[in-house]
Amino acid sequence: MTMQFERDKFAEFIGTNFTLQLPDREGITLELAEVSEIRERPHQRSFSLILLTPEGSMLEQGLYEVVHESLGPMAFFLVPVGMDGNRMMLEALFNFLKE
Repeated sequence: MTMQFERDKFAEFIGTNFTLQLPDREGITLELAEVSEIRERPHQRSFSLILLTPEGSMLEQGLYEVVHESLGPMAFFLVPVGMDGNRMMLEALFNFLKE
């Protein structure tokens, strides 16, 4: 089953955890901290997620498999966008072309 990436569905799960799967070590727990409002442009709409790593965990930009107990498995391209204390902030951006 393919997951539909819908802003409002993610917003229901702010404050919950995703497990980021890593091939060479134990998974990392990421907290969904923020879901942006939908941004409308003439030919596209977009929204983003901000996920927080555990304190001291650092990740490089890249495509990662993540799992949420209610939403299931999915792949996010995560980009480091800052720090929140000792926790790295990662952004997943979703763009949709308008028909």
